[in-house]
Parts: sequence; structure tokens; C-alpha cells
Amino acid sequence: MGKASTFAPMRYTLLLRTSEGGHLTSMGSTHDIDATRRIAQSALRLEPKAASVDIHHYTINTAELYDAQPLEEVTLDTELED
Repeated sequence: MGKASTFAPMRYTLLLRTSEGGHLTSMGSTHDIDATRRIAQSALRLEPKAASVDIHHYTINTAELYDAQPLEEVTLDTELED
């Protein structure tokens, strides 16, 4: 029998929001915060209705994050480090 596969744990939850602050969708990230910021900006480019992405520490219950203070808010104008 082969080795069991292990997966990286989720680290962050990304909430895509409209310009009015409404929730569009969410996704998880297993990456560090810098890579997660880049993922957030990529998601904004792919979803034209999204105006910003809130980054939170990962939780299984995304609904509890809708009104919570995010770690960061990312927009297309957010300057990212290379």
C-alpha cells in the first residue's frame, strides 16, 4: 500500500463583495498571506460584479464572517509586493 496523501490545511477565507458590500461568494486559500492577496486580485479580475475581497482567518462557518472585521480588504488598486 502507498503513502496516504496529505493536503495543506486551509489558512484563509476570501469573501468576494459587491460595491454595496453584499456577499457574492467565498473561497478558501492554503497559501501564505502574500499569495492569498494575489489570489484575491485574480478573483476580482474574473468576477466583474466583485469590488473587493475580504481576507479572514479560515473558518468552516463562512456566514459568521459576513459582518466580521477582515484581516485585510483587497481591491484591484491594492499595491502588492513582488
